[in-house]
Parts: sequence; structure tokens; C-alpha cells
Amino acid sequence: RLIMEIVLSAIGGALVILFTQAVIHYFQVEKLRKEKLLDKYAEFVGLASQEKNRAKRMAAWVDARTNFPDDVDDKVKDAFVSWLERLNEERFQNWSGLERLELQLLLWERHPDLRAKVQEIVKTQLFIQASKLYITGPTRENYEKYKKDIAAFEEAVHALSRLIQRIHTSNRITD
Repeated sequence: RLIMEIVLSAIGGALVILFTQAVIHYFQVEKLRKEKLLDKYAEFVGLASQEKNRAKRMAAWVDARTNFPDDVDDKVKDAFVSWLERLNEERFQNWSGLERLELQLLLWERHPDLRAKVQEIVKTQLFIQASKLYITGPTRENYEKYKKDIAAFEEAVHALSRLIQRIHTSNRITD
């Protein structure tokens, strides 16, 4: 009978140790997941901010283009075309980065509101036809829509940041 009590106590102790180790492991994995997730969110918001700034530079050029003289030197025109090409290349790099980060965030994020906000931002590509801007200038409606798209994109990025802070800083169990 004493041996049976000793064996049962040993088994019970081992089970408690195993359970404790499993709980500790779970919280360590969750903490690591959350840290990686927040790093990816920081990268995503940073890249989205770069894209917003690129779009604002494009809008500033459009503003300047409305007062651009038609008899300007060809070297100046070539410089503007080169600058537009660089802005367009930046756009492609920014969006490919945002789409890559979107996939990573969707794989790791569990909260449906955050997942939806990330997808909303990636679907909102800031675009105005650059080559036609140089030749003819944009129509006023396209330009006004572009400026509204930039403002909406900027607000969506700010809303994502606020949502990340609200959701991921309120859950301190894994910190």
C-alpha cells in the first residue's frame, strides 16, 4: 500500500510538472508569436507610410504641372519623366512589399478586424496615370479622386495603428 501511494504521488508529481511545462511553453510561444506579429505590423505601417509619401510627392507634382509652361526645355521635360519613372518604380516596390507583408500578417493574425483592415489597405492602391500627366495633365476629377484616395489611405493606416494598439496592448497575458 505504501508503494502504491509513492508510485501514485510520483505519477501525480510528474503530471503536474508536465502540465506546468506545457503551460510555460504555450505562453512562451504566444509571446514570440506576438512579438513577431508586432514587428511585421511595424514593417507594414512603415511601408504603407512610404507609399503615402510617394503618392503625396506625385500629387505635389500634379499641382506643379498645372502651372508648368509648355515651352520648357527638353532637358527639364526629360528630368520630369525620369522622376515620374522613379516614383512609379517606388510604387511597384512598395506594393509588392505590402502584399508580401499582408500574406504574413494574415497567416499569423487571429483577430478578424485587424485582418480585414490589412486587406483593405492593400486593396487601396494609390495610382494616377503618370505618363498621361506629363503629356496632357490629368483631368480635374482624376486628380481630386487621387487626393481623396491618398487621404483615405492615410486614414486607413492610422486606423490600423490605433486598432493594433487597442487589441495587442490590451491583452497582456503573454507579456
